[in-house]
Amino acid sequence: MISQAIRQETGSAAVWVEGNLGPLAPRNVYGVTKLAAEGLCRLHFLEYGLNCVVLRASRFFPEEDDTQHELSGPNLKANEFLNRRLTVEDAADAHVVALERAPALGFEIFVLSAPTPFIPSESEALKRAAADVIERHFPDAPALYA
Repeated sequence: MISQAIRQETGSAAVWVEGNLGPLAPRNVYGVTKLAAEGLCRLHFLEYGLNCVVLRASRFFPEEDDTQHELSGPNLKANEFLNRRLTVEDAADAHVVALERAPALGFEIFVLSAPTPFIPSESEALKRAAADVIERHFPDAPALYA
């Protein structure tokens, strides 16, 4: 659901992605159909009372159109986790909880992602010098990345 504008990183700060980020502007047919399906689920809840919990999952794996093709192996995995990558185990647990709680929730949308080690006030520094911010949080990072 990340828009092309966000992916082009034109702002002066890193984008802080939260559940209320919007308006949503899917960049491909996959995102458009996902957003349409969410709308259909919401409509069926409103019209027929069909309980539905939408889970918007963060990354599980690099996508074909990722911009950083040169990274590989453990460094790529470290970068994914710094960007709130979701583990398969956590995604599975979230689906079980959604099934259990759907009757009480009715219709809800949740974003599934790992917690970030960063805070919103670091957004500009993350855009300008991410390695420095990462090192403040993880002093061993330079050696680990090397």
